[in-house]
Amino acid sequence: MVNNIKAMKEVCNASFNHTFREANGAADYLANQVVHQDESFDLDPSTIDNHLKALLFLESMEIPYIRGR
Repeated sequence: MVNNIKAMKEVCNASFNHTFREANGAADYLANQVVHQDESFDLDPSTIDNHLKALLFLESMEIPYIRGR
């Protein structure tokens, strides 16, 4: 499988970069929401909660989100 991915990468002239959670807080938040759902997860833009809005704002300003526990 890894060799197939490497071959496809060469054919498509693609590159891969690791993005830390702090640089992608909205994706991390959404992934955690999906993990904790018992049913399917639908994202309706009209019902985005304030926490996700704040994460999206931080990302638009290129400010990292530092997770707390």
